[in-house]
Amino acid sequence: MSCPPPFPFCFSLPAALLFAAPAQAAPADLPPGGLSLPVVAVLVLAAAVGAFFAGRQTAPAGKPANARSPAGVASPEAAVPDAAGLSKEVPNPPAEKKEFLAEGEELLLEAQELARMGFFRVDLESGSIEASPFLKKLFAFGPGEAMTFQDYESRIHPDDRSRVRAAREQALSAGEDLYELRYRISPGARTVRHVSARVHVVRTPDGRPTGLSGVIQDLSEREEMENRLRVSQELFRQYMENAPSALIMASVQGKIQDASPSAERLFRLSREQLLEMTLLELFPANYVDEGRKRLRELAARGHLSVEVPFRTSTGKAGWGRWDAVSLSQGAYLVFLTDLTQEHEAQEALLHSEAAFKRLAENLPTLIFRVDEDFRLVYLNPSTERFFGKTSDELQCKTLEESGLPPAFLRQWTERLKDVFRTGQGMRFEVTLDTGASVRYLQTALVPEKADLGIVRSVLAVSTDITEIKRQEARTQQQRDFLDALIRNAGEGIAVFDSTGRFLVFNPAMEAMTGWKLEELQPPAISYSFSRAEGAEEAVAGILKALEGVASEEERLLPCRGDVLKTVMVSSSPLSGNPDSLTLVLVRDITEQKRATEALARERAYLDMLFENAPDGMVVTDRFGRVLRLNRRFSEMFGYERHEALGRQIDSLVAQGHHGQEGKTLTRQVASGRAISVETERIRKDGTPFPCRAIGIPIRLEGGDVHLYILYHDLTEIRQREAELRLANEVVKSSPVILFRWGNGPGSPIEYVSENVRLWGYEPEELSSGRKLYADLIDPDDREKILQEVRDFEAEGRDEFQQEYRVVKKSGETIWVNDQTRVVRAADGTIAFFQGVVLDVTEKKRFELLLEENYRTMRRAWDETIEVLSTTVEMRDPYTAGHQRRVARLAGAIARKMGIPEQALFAVERASLLHDIGKIEVPAEILSKPGSLSAIEMGIVKQHVEAGWKILKNIALPWPLAEIVYQHHEFLDGSGYPRGLKDGEICIEARIITVADIVEAMASHRPFRPSRGLEAALAEIEQQKGITLDEEVVDACLDLFLREGFTLEKL
Repeated sequence: MSCPPPFPFCFSLPAALLFAAPAQAAPADLPPGGLSLPVVAVLVLAAAVGAFFAGRQTAPAGKPANARSPAGVASPEAAVPDAAGLSKEVPNPPAEKKEFLAEGEELLLEAQELARMGFFRVDLESGSIEASPFLKKLFAFGPGEAMTFQDYESRIHPDDRSRVRAAREQALSAGEDLYELRYRISPGARTVRHVSARVHVVRTPDGRPTGLSGVIQDLSEREEMENRLRVSQELFRQYMENAPSALIMASVQGKIQDASPSAERLFRLSREQLLEMTLLELFPANYVDEGRKRLRELAARGHLSVEVPFRTSTGKAGWGRWDAVSLSQGAYLVFLTDLTQEHEAQEALLHSEAAFKRLAENLPTLIFRVDEDFRLVYLNPSTERFFGKTSDELQCKTLEESGLPPAFLRQWTERLKDVFRTGQGMRFEVTLDTGASVRYLQTALVPEKADLGIVRSVLAVSTDITEIKRQEARTQQQRDFLDALIRNAGEGIAVFDSTGRFLVFNPAMEAMTGWKLEELQPPAISYSFSRAEGAEEAVAGILKALEGVASEEERLLPCRGDVLKTVMVSSSPLSGNPDSLTLVLVRDITEQKRATEALARERAYLDMLFENAPDGMVVTDRFGRVLRLNRRFSEMFGYERHEALGRQIDSLVAQGHHGQEGKTLTRQVASGRAISVETERIRKDGTPFPCRAIGIPIRLEGGDVHLYILYHDLTEIRQREAELRLANEVVKSSPVILFRWGNGPGSPIEYVSENVRLWGYEPEELSSGRKLYADLIDPDDREKILQEVRDFEAEGRDEFQQEYRVVKKSGETIWVNDQTRVVRAADGTIAFFQGVVLDVTEKKRFELLLEENYRTMRRAWDETIEVLSTTVEMRDPYTAGHQRRVARLAGAIARKMGIPEQALFAVERASLLHDIGKIEVPAEILSKPGSLSAIEMGIVKQHVEAGWKILKNIALPWPLAEIVYQHHEFLDGSGYPRGLKDGEICIEARIITVADIVEAMASHRPFRPSRGLEAALAEIEQQKGITLDEEVVDACLDLFLREGFTLEKL
């Protein structure tokens, strides 16, 4: 039975028309499809009435009655009715005009109601509002209820309120006379309506806004219609795109106007190709005339449903049901449902019925048909043979008349009744006991229905499954035996299918892995394995087994709790199994593996110790034949491994007169006695060397004995002993005394060299512990030295040097130099101190003498510098004291910067002489009260080089000449006389430059008054990093601004 046409039953004809020819989108201010005739009439009437009142309304002062707003529209005073919907009344109108006005007002109110619009006027100063009856009704106000501007705004939807206010404020502030907008209002708690407002701004002649007037239209019904139209259009679009049937729209001439994607797929043509065709071109050539007849029938009846042939672009023919409807726009809407497969299925059914009959005649399966009267209407030959009756004996007889066994009939009759009653087929087993044997039949009853679903007959198909039952019984016995074996096996047994899903997971496997079978079903197995180390290896093993490859290998098995166990896995496919099952036997060898690995590690460790031991080692049999030797033995005796293996050990290392001794020692060890002797052995090249020989017997299973012999080379020890004896002799005759002090209070002496007798003490007297080293230190130096040692310990130093005085046993005091090294234990703590103490008394006396001589020389140098500085000030009285002030300021800056003491001395002394070159500058230039000329300034600048020439040949411990030479140089190269730059100017000159500038600017000069200290500091701050050294300037500023230094104090 064919299915009903999908489109006509899904949509009404008007909906189909709407879908077939969707209207153009309506303008934003019109309802869908344009305005209806009544609405247009009402709007025209409203406009006429408005124009009538506008022409008769009294014009405001200063404006004619037909005055228009700046925007080109009628002013609100001339166009907007009052709250009742009418314009303001003209004073004392005539009677006929009153009647006309009343009639016009009534018409206008009706027009407002029909057009769903109302009028309003707002006084901005008072906030009062006049509204027409419809507008009050729209905003949920009663006819006599007062309405304020605040009431109006409160009815605006909260989400649109700010936008409405913004539009009004924009129009008022921008000088606009008209604005329009759409928004929502909420007149009730759960009511939302859509409105459109057209608002005029009422202004005074000078442009000041005084009110608002306008029209508000209810657009809610229009919004709803637009939404419905959009939904309908979207439904049609989706139907067009997803309809299972081909959907085609064509003109009455048959020209295709549109086609759905399913039509493209059906005809193997694109939409563009279909739009170039007609409906007749979709039919085979031999059906075109019939197709024209069908189109004429469609035009006459308005609808048509018929099966027709069609062809695709590939030439393939097919059959389809053609459901078509004629649309009011003069077009056809056609649904074409592809019935090709149904036609092919019907043909196949005819062939299959014949084939079924042939099959039924030859199958060993029992097939027979019973009608609703329980008569046997068909039996195949297998049925006849099974019951031992011919077709003539059973055909058209009821079951009771058939003579079949009563037990068989009882099992069949009730089930047949159920199938006839319910119309539902069933499957069941029938047991037939003939006395001699028991037979089993697997039977299916299939109802054969006529029209209206009434069961007219039942087809019975029975298969003799007696042998299958017997085999199942045998298989069950085997399965029970196998289940018992699997449950009680000591090894893990598992079976999984081709998807990796475990079907069997015996208790041994559960105990081994910690997993239950139900936890290992996908995706739990992949989740559990993916978090465990060794998961990839396990999965690889599963994949290998799934490929049908039998294997046995050692593998890591991930178990619960991220535990890995080492197992031996044997996997093999179960042959003859259609489900591709794989059997896996798992034996836990974790402990065995650990023991084996531990033994291997121990053996490797022993082999490593044997091979890398610092002593020569060999293993021999009981007769002394070499079985194994290490690397050190080869190095010690000079034999390669192949040269020594199998040789008698004594013939290798104890030749000559040592041979008998070696053989005796070997026999002693072979008898089970361990030995350790110092002796002499011979190298391959015949060189003897001292060594310690240690022999250890090793008893093996079975009573055999192997010899483990170790040779420790004593050559270096003997050499060190000789060197130590020589060193002791050297120390005895040396002034250097060696000490080792313990890490304890007072530095207890653990060792002291014998030449401590130079101090009058015996070594045993000091190392016995009765006297501490601290007792030897001069009391005036003792606490200071001990505190220094504690400080060195706190700093973590491993070496330090001190000079202090020591009191000899005779009471004489000497100076010593102590160079100490700290020896630490493995944990980093101090184990002891060791050091050398040297008598430096004569050196100390010489240093004191040199220091005294240096102080004498420095006083002489300072006096010379003082004389030279005074000489300059005597020639230049106006700058008297300048060099001294610069020296003190420069010295303060240098101390602030923390420069070395020698550099500090150089700064102070160079400052006192930095202007010494002015000796060669004429006095009249130095004392000139006015500004200097360029020539005079050039002469003054020569004082730098002149000062350098004066000082360069004077032997001084400081580079005063070069410092003076650079004190007018700047970092950027703009100074003089050499134009030096940053890296070329010494730090002493940089300090004097800053001090010179500050003192010069802050002091009085013949040619200018003092500029003051603040100006001087500002100047160096400005030049910091440009011409002056940044660090020097910062130190100078800190002196004055933070530490309170003043030039007077300096």
